[in-house]
This record gives sequence, structure tokens and C-alpha cells, in this order.
Amino acid sequence: MPISNSDWLRNVTLLHGPRDLLTQYFCLADSHARDAGLHLTIRADFSGLIELNRARHDMWPPIPPIFDPGQSAINPASAFWLEGRDEKGETIVAHAVRLFDLRGSLDDELRSLGAFYADPTCHLANGERFEVSGTSASAISGRVVHGGAFWVHADYRRQGLASFVPRITRACAFARWNPGFIWGFVEQRLHAGGLTQAYGPYQSTDVVVSGIEWRRGVTFHLVWMTAQAMLADIERIVDQESNDRSRRSEIPRTNRSPPLPRHGVRNLS
Repeated sequence: MPISNSDWLRNVTLLHGPRDLLTQYFCLADSHARDAGLHLTIRADFSGLIELNRARHDMWPPIPPIFDPGQSAINPASAFWLEGRDEKGETIVAHAVRLFDLRGSLDDELRSLGAFYADPTCHLANGERFEVSGTSASAISGRVVHGGAFWVHADYRRQGLASFVPRITRACAFARWNPGFIWGFVEQRLHAGGLTQAYGPYQSTDVVVSGIEWRRGVTFHLVWMTAQAMLADIERIVDQESNDRSRRSEIPRTNRSPPLPRHGVRNLS
């Protein structure tokens, strides 16, 4: 059931997981977003995401076919994306998630191109491939969530959004679908620069080379975490915020200058 009647929280549905912890986290995330002047919206219209991507093509690589309704069997029951707009109404951040209920392993789903296309037959016949090097993908199965299509406007990078937004989206996905794993791709050069660590407690042991038209020839790291790791990460954030508030309340009030205004969302990561 929804946990709030305001803004993006109206579309957060708590069907699974520790309700009290998740409720605390979502309210905390909403508070930090408001402090940062960020208006969040949960959306299911992936045509809107594709249009946004095309309009920002000079600063945002193409959306993978996983999230393209023209290429994959994506629907509102199994996918959504989070949009963040600034005070002027301009989109500055986006992140999408999609549920997969795997009959085999993630390795099978990637190699067959079933993760990317509603009908991969013609793509395989045309020589498209997705090569996986490692053993993690073969051990991931069942209900899993893919997170991707992440983008931050160039003017808002290095402000903590890579840590903040994907955590919200993952938590929403878990509360709605109860997956066992969350996985995604991080381009090799970005992984080397520390972006995987910013995203959260991901593990990365598999390397994949894209042989599909989306990003042909690009090398990615397959990153993944268990649902338990995701929940532990959220619990850490909530506990840290509670401890910070306790320490602030114990500081005697004196005649001092007011605190500087907060910018960005670095604290919630």
C-alpha cells in the first residue's frame, strides 16, 4: 500500500520487505531530495524516457534495448523509471529498473539476447552477440531486477546523485517485486573511475563485451548485489542519519552563526 499521498511517494508500494525500515528510508530520501531542490517522479511511460534520451543525445549514450518499448517486451507491471527535475522543471537525472523472472540463469538470458529483445531471433541471425566472461551471471537466477539507463545532467554531476538516485530506485523495486538480486552494467572506463562504488554495494566479477547494435564493441562490467546487501545498505543509511540527528540534538545551543545551506545530496549515500 502507498506510504504517502504526496509527490513521488504516492507511487511507492510496500508489498515486500521490512516495512518500518523502508518507510523510514523513503521519507528520509524525500527529505533530502527536497533539501536539494529535486522534484522526483516515478514514471512508467518508457517512450518518454526514449524521447528524453534522444533530446540529450549529445551528453547521454543511447538507452539500451532493455528499456526500449520498440525493441523489448517492457510493460508498466515490470518496469518504471525515476525522473528528477530541478526547480525550473528541467530533467537533471533519470534511472530505470526492470524486473526479470528468469527461468534459467542471467548468463543464459544475456547470451540468448532475451534480456534485450522481445524476439532476438533476427538479431542473432544478423551476428549480434553478448559475450560474458566470468561465473557470477551463471549463478544469478529467479526474480532479478536490472537497473540502468542512468543519466545525470552535466551541470549536476559530482553532487552525489550517482549514489542517491539509484538507491531510491532499487529500494522501490525491491518493495514492489521482492527480487533476489539487482544487477546492471558499468562501462569499463567508468568502473575504473569508481562509479560502481558510488552506485552502492555492488560486486563485480564478470566482464561483458557488447556485440549488439546498442553499444557494439564496448566492454562493461556486470555488477550485482543480493537483496540482503541492498537492505543492509539502506539500514546503514537510516542508522547513520538517526545517529547524526541524535548528536545534533545533544549539542548545546549557543549564540553562533546559522549553519551554511546544504547543497547536493551527498549525505544520503
